[in-house]
Order: sequence, then structure tokens, then C-alpha cells
Amino acid sequence: MKQMKRSLRALEVVQEQFGKASIKVLDLGCGFGETTTYFLKDGYDCVGVDAVEASGQKAGKLSGRPEAFEGMDA
Repeated sequence: MKQMKRSLRALEVVQEQFGKASIKVLDLGCGFGETTTYFLKDGYDCVGVDAVEASGQKAGKLSGRPEAFEGMDA
């Protein structure tokens, strides 16, 4: 629940600052992609990146948008 609130707040902040301008969002440390998914669903060009490759893969599966996530084993 806390993650959902943080994700929604992040989306609100970007909308307040930039509106629906054509911006790209980079979600570093995306984990399972909750925040990235909110941005994608709202129409933003967003990419999620996580240091753990399995997290990026799982985020892609959960969101239905595997092309929007990158994972790398650090």
C-alpha cells in the first residue's frame, strides 16, 4: 500500500510540474515496476531500470510491457 501511495504521488508531482508534456521518465531502481507502470498507463514514455535482472524481467511480465523494463546484474 505504501508503494502504491508513493507511486501515485510521484505521478502527481510530474503532472503538476510538466502536465502532459512530451517528456521521458526514467525510473531507476524500479523493482517490480509499480511506479513505471503507473506512468505507462497514464501515457508517459517511461522506462524502468533495476540493478537486478530478475526484477526487470518480472516487472515486464507484471505490467504486460516487457519492452519498458531493463534489468542488469550488478
